[in-house]
Amino acid sequence: MPQPTACLIAVHFGPMPTWINLTLETFSRNPEFNLLLVTDQPIARTYDRGNIQVVKSSLADFSALASKQLDLTIQVKRGYKICDFRPAFGQIFKSELQGYDYWGHIDLDTFWGDMSAVLAPALNANPDIICGEPNHVGGPFCLYRNRPDVNLLYQSNDHYREAFQREDNIDFDEIGINFDNHGFETTVRQAESRGEISVYRDRQFYLQDSDSSWWISQVQKAYPSDRQFGTTFQFGAGEWRSGQFTASSDGQAYLFYHFYDGKKRLFRPFPMQWCDRVKSFKISGAGFQLTYNSPIYQALHAVENWVISVIRWAVYDLGPLRHKLRAIGKRTKQSPL
Repeated sequence: MPQPTACLIAVHFGPMPTWINLTLETFSRNPEFNLLLVTDQPIARTYDRGNIQVVKSSLADFSALASKQLDLTIQVKRGYKICDFRPAFGQIFKSELQGYDYWGHIDLDTFWGDMSAVLAPALNANPDIICGEPNHVGGPFCLYRNRPDVNLLYQSNDHYREAFQREDNIDFDEIGINFDNHGFETTVRQAESRGEISVYRDRQFYLQDSDSSWWISQVQKAYPSDRQFGTTFQFGAGEWRSGQFTASSDGQAYLFYHFYDGKKRLFRPFPMQWCDRVKSFKISGAGFQLTYNSPIYQALHAVENWVISVIRWAVYDLGPLRHKLRAIGKRTKQSPL
């Protein structure tokens, strides 16, 4: 039986993260899956495997397209608001998704392993929706069957018009934690309970660098009478090697790594380069440890890390000392003789 075809969508406006080359390189190692990257930023590199398509767009362009496809007046003013529209991507990007069995969405703070191998049990089950984790749809990954009733399932939510037309992000693509729990997860559970769709929730597909116990508790508060899907969340360090991503603790294979918390503390003023020459890398909340195939690129990477450490020292270590000395100098000048 041939593997179903799938197109993942990422919409990103504004400066790209410094690790974008690594994200796209790891995804490109999965030629069975396509990525549609909609952005206003230039992507300098090309990917010879042919599974990454970059579409130049803007917030205004997206607003116009969404308005037309959803038959609503949409005015997106901030890039983060795009997350609320994810359940409607099947309708918004309808023309780009023609011919695919599945479509989905991803975040760009992700690094991808062997997608075909890890997703095989889920795809063999032939569900309508594949969740990235047992607790809810949305988040950094979700797959939907490319079928009209699934693509328009968001319309079964009585609050979708308000969710799309509000200026602020309200977590509509998940449980709607900022929207009185009126998010898309409720819509999915209702359709699932009526037997209208099948949902695969059998495992946690991604590893993350921070504990999500608090978030799981919010899901359980939102649906206190529903079955408990997962009560724990696996998190920790991981390693990518030769197209596979595994947990450092036990070697279990994951679909991808979600760089959720570490990016808030990451200091990396230079974009990652030469990612197509990476042999392996380790990642945790502390950042990246890259290993290159060639000694030349290993040396260049070492120089880059040295420059970063010098800048970090000058900004974060020397800076406070300099301000303290300046304050002491001011007080000395102001003190009476």
